[in-house]
Amino acid sequence: MARSGRRPAGWRTAPGRPTPPPDTSESKGSLMPATTRPLLAGEPLEPLPRQFAAFIRPQLPALLNEIRAEVTRAYPVYGRLLNGPDGTAIRQGVEQALVAFVDRVADPGRSAELRDQLLRRFGRVEAYEGRDLETLQSAYRLGARVALRRAKTIGRQHNLSPALILAFADALFAYIEELETVTREGYAEVRERAATEVSALRRQLLHLILASSAPPQTTVSELCEAAAWELPRTCTLVALRPPVPDHVQAALDGDVLADFDIPQPHLLVPGDLTPQRLETLGPALAGTRAVVGLTVPLAQAADSLRWARRVLQFVDDGVVPDAPLIRC
Repeated sequence: MARSGRRPAGWRTAPGRPTPPPDTSESKGSLMPATTRPLLAGEPLEPLPRQFAAFIRPQLPALLNEIRAEVTRAYPVYGRLLNGPDGTAIRQGVEQALVAFVDRVADPGRSAELRDQLLRRFGRVEAYEGRDLETLQSAYRLGARVALRRAKTIGRQHNLSPALILAFADALFAYIEELETVTREGYAEVRERAATEVSALRRQLLHLILASSAPPQTTVSELCEAAAWELPRTCTLVALRPPVPDHVQAALDGDVLADFDIPQPHLLVPGDLTPQRLETLGPALAGTRAVVGLTVPLAQAADSLRWARRVLQFVDDGVVPDAPLIRC
């Protein structure tokens, strides 16, 4: 967050240097500081003065173009997005982020609601495009370095103190962290909604596969496509004893269908139960009593589950010895 506060002592305009912009609501009251002395190691930074907004605001159009050029050169994906259907929103978001920073310097109480709306849209676009947030966060930091470079140029032109430029850098990178936090909200919103929707679709698909009467093939195919799940020729069902620990779902391979919110929880492992698959399945089911059914054609999935449940009951009754992972 950009910080502002009292004016440090000794602020003036150096003789022979360009004067600051004319008095405005942002520049009334005092002039910017000249260089007076070097900042001592460990010395606290002064707050960023409100008057600094008047120096940097006229730089925003050129700064926006410079940031856009640097970011699209370093991350070509954003050049494509700027020329796509979301280009206008992205340009507005970058511009609003810059304007909101300067507004924050001039008036620390200024609302950033519009900026936050656009930043959350940034996060949603990243999620829809299937990228993680690291690329966007790196682009934010690159933009901050470009802005700091321009601030240093302004500092040389107006003989501003090194302490002021350091305070600007400190406020700027704190502001970038704020941008990242707000962007992450939009990203998480899409990811959580998508995960919930896909999870529901996959549970529905599992129920259809195990239904007593075979559903229409077109229904299953359409559901597979919507759930991003490839229909296998064979499968293996696993019966579990409730309650299933919370860690199990996250530890399973991404293509395993599961339903743990029913009285007789179970999961479907697509394809053959290879040694590689067992290496991941065993640790995922650690701490859970589980019986692995036979590998069968998909149409016989209900039979595999029925046999696994029968053996699980034998384990509960002490007829079959218990083990971490029992196979039929």
